[in-house]
Amino acid sequence: MMPSAFSAKCRKVMRNKRLTSVSQIGCDRIVDLKFGNEEFASHLIVELYDKGNICLCNDQYIITAILRTRQDEKEDIRYAIGHFYPIEVCQTLTSPSLEIIQNHVNDIKPNTQLKRWLNYMFPYSIPLIEHCLRENGLDANKKINENYVLENLQEVKKSMEVAHSKFTALPLTLNNGYIFYKTVQSSATDSIMDEFHPVMFDQFTSMESKEFPSYNDAIDVFFYEQETQKN
Repeated sequence: MMPSAFSAKCRKVMRNKRLTSVSQIGCDRIVDLKFGNEEFASHLIVELYDKGNICLCNDQYIITAILRTRQDEKEDIRYAIGHFYPIEVCQTLTSPSLEIIQNHVNDIKPNTQLKRWLNYMFPYSIPLIEHCLRENGLDANKKINENYVLENLQEVKKSMEVAHSKFTALPLTLNNGYIFYKTVQSSATDSIMDEFHPVMFDQFTSMESKEFPSYNDAIDVFFYEQETQKN
């Protein structure tokens, strides 16, 4: 079987080049694999979200090959050969502020939950956002409007400041891992695996759970048992 045009291009460009660095772009689910150095460098950008994508760029981040050409209507950016890869618009980690929250009040759509509206603004996971909101006495699942946010502005800001602190400290405090189970009446067993997380979030304390010595162990067991159940 002949390799695809994309694979052939990658082989041609990166032949004999050494992987010199692996980095994350911003705080998005995007990995930058750098091959070679200086003006001879090539960047293989791997997008690990939505449908996924892989872009081959030169040292100036101009796309020279791409697995899936696409158009970002929201940012008016085209991901295609000959275009710059838009590193500057990738999600970055900024401290929560009243200004950021107030600027997005008009973006609230009908039936939007508080936790999902905040997840749209900030790069923290929904479970972490819900945990911090609960700590500050707010209902993460509440369907909100502009008045609700303005009335609870300080509590929302404080919750996001806590989320920011926990998020930035996570790499240094990542010790245990947890798998959480949900009850299924039709299952042959009383419960099945539902989610895995690196922290015992407040909203999961009443659920059946199993603790592991590391987050990696929890992930391994979760997906191994899922595959076993399929087979």
